[in-house]
Amino acid sequence: MKPEEQLLLALGDVGDDLIEESMHLRFPRARWFRALPMVACCALILGAAMLLQNLEPLRESQITLPEGEDTVQEVLPPDTEAETTSRPFYVLNLDDDLYGAKQAVDQDGTVLVEVEQGKLYPLEDQSTGEVLAIAARDHLELGTPSDSPIVLYDLQGQLFTTLGAQYIACTGEVVAVIRSTGYELYRRSDGSLLTQGTGTVDLRGNFALCTDVDLGLCSLYNADGQLAAQFPSDRYDGGLLEWDGQFYFAVAGESGQLGLMDSHGTWVLEPAYEAITALALNRAVVSRDGEFQVISLETGEAVFTWPYHIYQIHAEGYVVEMADGWEQAVDLEGQPVSALAYRVELVDDNRDGQAELLAEVQMEGYQVIYRRTDGTPVRTASFEGGELTTLSSRVAQYRPNDGNIEYLLNLETGEKIIQLAHPYFWLERVEDYDAALLYTASYRGADGEQHTDLLNEFGEVVLADICTSVTGIHLGDGVFAAERDGKRVLARVDGTVLYESDAPA
Repeated sequence: MKPEEQLLLALGDVGDDLIEESMHLRFPRARWFRALPMVACCALILGAAMLLQNLEPLRESQITLPEGEDTVQEVLPPDTEAETTSRPFYVLNLDDDLYGAKQAVDQDGTVLVEVEQGKLYPLEDQSTGEVLAIAARDHLELGTPSDSPIVLYDLQGQLFTTLGAQYIACTGEVVAVIRSTGYELYRRSDGSLLTQGTGTVDLRGNFALCTDVDLGLCSLYNADGQLAAQFPSDRYDGGLLEWDGQFYFAVAGESGQLGLMDSHGTWVLEPAYEAITALALNRAVVSRDGEFQVISLETGEAVFTWPYHIYQIHAEGYVVEMADGWEQAVDLEGQPVSALAYRVELVDDNRDGQAELLAEVQMEGYQVIYRRTDGTPVRTASFEGGELTTLSSRVAQYRPNDGNIEYLLNLETGEKIIQLAHPYFWLERVEDYDAALLYTASYRGADGEQHTDLLNEFGEVVLADICTSVTGIHLGDGVFAAERDGKRVLARVDGTVLYESDAPA
């Protein structure tokens, strides 16, 4: 039997079951519930197809050093060699409009799918990051509601099916189908309906959180498709914390006080707090009775209590906000490792929870005192006016008040890096690129238009004229969209052009 015939047979069998199921009062019914069987049959196209594929993807300054031993190690400029490719395709915006022309282009530069005016995105299993299909919506206009359906393509760009919905998302066994009238959740392996509602759905990593406005309920499903917890929506304050790849929810108990719940519906911290604001290292920052505490998730006991707001947990310590806007860093036992400062930063080059430096900004005297994370001073950088912002443990940027970047400061040598390619406004780190420290930097060109370059941390241009569209900057695998001779291209950080569009930029 051909796969297409298997698909039709699967849809017929499960669809008949759903229509029969709709005659029983198992689920709360909204006014539009009469249409659910037909709607569910559309959504089952995805579930049945994934079942046939065995759950596989659908086709593939001045520096003053303190006296004493200099312990700063020599650091070579970052290697910006391209990362190993893993994504089956990249989404290239041909213009900067929210609903503009877009193309899905594979690693060989072949255009798989394109839309003239709409959305184009990878349908991913958010629990694993695996790309399952290409999702497209065309003929959309900003500010105009549209029922334009989602069209699903396999990873070779072949049309798979059309789904009467506005958005589709997946995490493990849970597939969310979102429409203007509400949402449905389906089990990915067999297409069975898990729930439906008239509110919103939030899928991240290993959970799906649904809010039914009519019923006033939040339903929490884990990636296995199991209903983990259900609670009144007014008990969820929107607090969502992530640590070590897991998500946790700040939910009020019967008393109205907040506790911390994991994606399996288990209380990690019993409801006893007024606020829960940070989570890491098996510890949570909570507030109770006007004081802030660091609580061990293992014992439920307070590690220490502090009279001021603690807003960042880090492997090397905490940063706290003192009275009148001053900040201070304390270690894991609550002992201060910095003086009171205008701003305190923990400098983590690799975003691995291990800080390389602690930057203590003192506006009086215009100094940044750099310390080891145990509080030992390493160096002091002095500047006049403006703001000195630490980019990494090796480089800081100085920007005068209401001006462009004047220079970068090499914290290893004390050298000012003044020869920047353009008068840039600011450098901002590319968050999801880990092979090296890369920054976007914008400037106003002679044509009056804003341009953006991709720089390494020492101010050298890696890619010129990249495109910072609404769909993001880094497209994955070290691939970025850029403009070359009036055309949009896909290029790697080493300059290799993977694809050049025929459409003018």
